[in-house]
Amino acid sequence: MSQSRIRKILETRLAAWAAALAPPLPVLWENVRVAVEPVSPHLRAYVLPATTLSPYLAGEARTFIGIFQVSIFTLAGAGPKRGEEIAAALDALFPCNDSFTDVGGLSVQVMTPVSASPAMQDDDFSMVAASFRYQCQTTV
Repeated sequence: MSQSRIRKILETRLAAWAAALAPPLPVLWENVRVAVEPVSPHLRAYVLPATTLSPYLAGEARTFIGIFQVSIFTLAGAGPKRGEEIAAALDALFPCNDSFTDVGGLSVQVMTPVSASPAMQDDDFSMVAASFRYQCQTTV
């Protein structure tokens, strides 16, 4: 299944970037338990697949499309600057029309620029969802 490979390609790129920051930015992965909820700024990554397409009558190809969303959590009351900076950095990390390929040759293309949602706030955090559409074409 290519969705797991797509997830690995996108999450590996995000993890390497977040770990290289000073200080590193924690990333919480989808359906992975954490020992302690972070109290500092952090990211949460989600791969949101859409319907898989097969553009040819013979069904020999698949087009996987979806959205990669990175929710940016910053401390409430600190203003929007840090979240906006992280969203801009994600746009540079995943440039529109760029492709990322795994060791097996599967490529995922970024189809849209990173878009940031308005901030949503609770008592502890302000969250901005930064997302882009992706596409991956394979043959069966």
